[in-house]
Amino acid sequence: MRPEGARVSCAGLSLYSCKRQSIRIYMYAYLSQRTGMTGRHYPRSSSTTAPRHSAHSQKLAGGSHFPSQEYQAAGRGRHMSAPEPEPKHKTGLYMLLLILGLIVCLVLCAVVIPAAVQKARDHEAMTLVAPGTTVDVEIPEGADGQSIFGALVDAGLLTNDQSSDFMHAALAQGNNAQNMQAGTYTFTGGMTPEELAQALVAGPQYNAAYTLTIPEGYTVQAIANAIEKNIPTISADDFMAQAKASNYVSDYPFLADAADNSLEGFLFPRTYNFHKDVDADTVIRAMLDQYQSEIGALDFETARQNIATTYGLDFSDYDFLKLASIIEREAASDDDRPMIASVFYNRMRDGMPLQSDATSEYYKGDAVTPDDLQQNNPYNTYLNEGLPLTPICSPGEASLQAALNPAQTDYYFFYIIKDGDDSHSWYAEDYDQHLANIAAAQEQYPDAQTQDKEQGQ
Repeated sequence: MRPEGARVSCAGLSLYSCKRQSIRIYMYAYLSQRTGMTGRHYPRSSSTTAPRHSAHSQKLAGGSHFPSQEYQAAGRGRHMSAPEPEPKHKTGLYMLLLILGLIVCLVLCAVVIPAAVQKARDHEAMTLVAPGTTVDVEIPEGADGQSIFGALVDAGLLTNDQSSDFMHAALAQGNNAQNMQAGTYTFTGGMTPEELAQALVAGPQYNAAYTLTIPEGYTVQAIANAIEKNIPTISADDFMAQAKASNYVSDYPFLADAADNSLEGFLFPRTYNFHKDVDADTVIRAMLDQYQSEIGALDFETARQNIATTYGLDFSDYDFLKLASIIEREAASDDDRPMIASVFYNRMRDGMPLQSDATSEYYKGDAVTPDDLQQNNPYNTYLNEGLPLTPICSPGEASLQAALNPAQTDYYFFYIIKDGDDSHSWYAEDYDQHLANIAAAQEQYPDAQTQDKEQGQ
């Protein structure tokens, strides 16, 4: 506590002096609030505490009032000293980090975006159908140019970045999509936007430069001859020289098991359309692509397990192809195929030779004689047990399915004849029944031809 004599009082002062002292005290209080200088001391007065804002002290000389509390607070904010600036070394650090961040972003953009674009392009390239492979495209009535282009992209004939090329080609044909005809088209992989636009204007009857039909059962040599006949720019000799498994095994892993460097059995039979600049390599790749597509829909693994369980045989994919090729050459109808497959599996299970004339015919290149069947070679299935060295032709889907899913029978022999457009088949469990079937068939159909389909003892 202060000593009593230390108290400050206006007693003894004139009224005028006392008022001046009070005004001075309130001015200090006001300035203290306005400037935030709360640490400053007020002049001593008769009171022991800072003056309070009483009703009579709210006015200054001149009659103006103190600002409201909100205004005072705002005033203190406006008149407070400005914050001290950040040290220069901190500002420089922030700038350095900002620059480094921008550089990292630019580098990521330069690397990630092109990689993403390239990945998208690679994906599109992977979805394109192979050159020479045919694909059907349906163009609906009233389709506009963009819809037609979308259908071609979906079919794997064009990529998205070829939109402008196709539209320009369409315009060159006259008035964009208005001259393009609706319908079902058969296009060929590798066609340019210009060729596709021309075909769409020509209508569904459009034909590629060359159409090649390969029937089931054709050998590689027969395919080469058909190519020379239908595609004058490719000779049979050139095709045979190119048709080696070693030329394609890196792109088609299923060729790894191919024996004798042969593509026999792998050139899938169907109708192909090719552009005018086609070469032997393009034709072969189109056929290998088709084979790859066809076998992709077949369940080799389940078939392998079933054959192992039922017949005790260990079959590879290549073995299935070999057997399918023999079935293709021996059968005269789709109904025959699973039955013939059953005969061959029964024989292999029991250690009997297949005794197929078709395998020896393949080796000789002509119909066989009894003497030919005594000549030992990798394709003589009379003298050798099991399958021949390679497939003997290009089997179709039905023969492949029969090889994978044979009928369940006890037959070991079959005899097939052709009677005009019809065919007739007989099956036997033993050789005596087989001979009886042959006699009955020849008596019933004396003019029918056997087509070399007889299954020997």
